[in-house]
Amino acid sequence: MPLPAPVTTLVCCWLPVATATTVTAGIVNQGRCIKLGASGFMCYCCNWPMLLGVNLTSHTKMLRCAKDGNIGTLKAADEVEVLNLVYAAKNSDSITEYDMKLM
Repeated sequence: MPLPAPVTTLVCCWLPVATATTVTAGIVNQGRCIKLGASGFMCYCCNWPMLLGVNLTSHTKMLRCAKDGNIGTLKAADEVEVLNLVYAAKNSDSITEYDMKLM
């Protein structure tokens, strides 16, 4: 699945809020919001709501590192200071991991 083109005019903080059924993300100072329901993921687990401050430019760069057929996993721990992104290749044991400091 090709990644969407980056939104270069919105170089700001992306604030996703994860709940048991949905990831809702709003762009700070832009009044925009997207919702990603749990049904859109192969596997979705969120034990409690959390607010993440993600730099949109950095996040876009990390997403572009994905190859076709990779499985991507986003993880954030209890003390949310880092967003962890793991890409696993479907047909090999190759795993690539990135950590991004949150705002």
